[in-house]
Amino acid sequence: MTRTLLVDADTPLGRSLATALGHAGHPVITHARCGRDGLAVDCLHPSACDALDRMTRDGQSPERIVFGLPDVQASPDGQDHVDAMTRALDRFLEELQAACLALRRADHGQVWVMVADDSLGYFLEEPPAHPILTQGMIAAVRSAAKEVFPLDLRVNAFLVQPTCADLDPDRLQRRKGSLKTFAQRFRPPQPADVAQVLANLLVLPRLPMTGLLVPCGFGFTEANL
Repeated sequence: MTRTLLVDADTPLGRSLATALGHAGHPVITHARCGRDGLAVDCLHPSACDALDRMTRDGQSPERIVFGLPDVQASPDGQDHVDAMTRALDRFLEELQAACLALRRADHGQVWVMVADDSLGYFLEEPPAHPILTQGMIAAVRSAAKEVFPLDLRVNAFLVQPTCADLDPDRLQRRKGSLKTFAQRFRPPQPADVAQVLANLLVLPRLPMTGLLVPCGFGFTEANL
C-alpha cells in the first residue's frame, strides 16, 4: 500500500484519480494552493514545497506524487502571457525538485506530472495549455529523471487530451470551416477512464519506466485537424 500526494488536482480528472486509487486501497492526500467553496483538501498551502516540507517533518512523506494539469489562463497581452508562463514554469521547477527530494528515501518512488495535449488548443476559445509551458515541463521531467535515476526514483510526464469534462464536442462542431471531418466527430474520453490508466501505473510496486512522456488519448487526433 502506497501513499499518494495529488498536487493541484481539483479537476474532474484529479478527483477521478483519487477515487480510482482509493478503490485500489491506496490512501490519497490532496493539496491545493487556495481554498474554494466545496473543496475538501488535506493540505492547503500556496506552494507544494511547503506541504511536502511539513509532511516530511511529520513523518508522513508520500511514496507517489502526482502534479495536476497546470492552471494558467491566457492573457490578452502577448508579453504578459509569456511572463505568466515563465512564472508558472519557475514554480513548477521548484516544486519538482522538492518532490524528488521528498521521495529520495522512498522505496521505488514515483513522480508523475500531468501535461495537457495542446493539439486542439488553436481551435478552441480557451486553449487547455500553452506550448511554452507544456514543453518546458516535459523537458524538466526528462532532466530530473536522469538525475534521480540512481535513487530508484521514477519521474514521468502523463500527456492528457481534453476529456469530456473539459471539452464540449459542440465547440468543435462550430469550427467546421477549419477542421477536417474526423475532428468534427471527435468525442473526448471520460475522465474516469483516463484516471484509471494513471492509477494502474501508480500502484505498480516497480515501475519499469522513467523520463518518458506517456500519452493517453487518440493518437490520430492531431493529424486530422
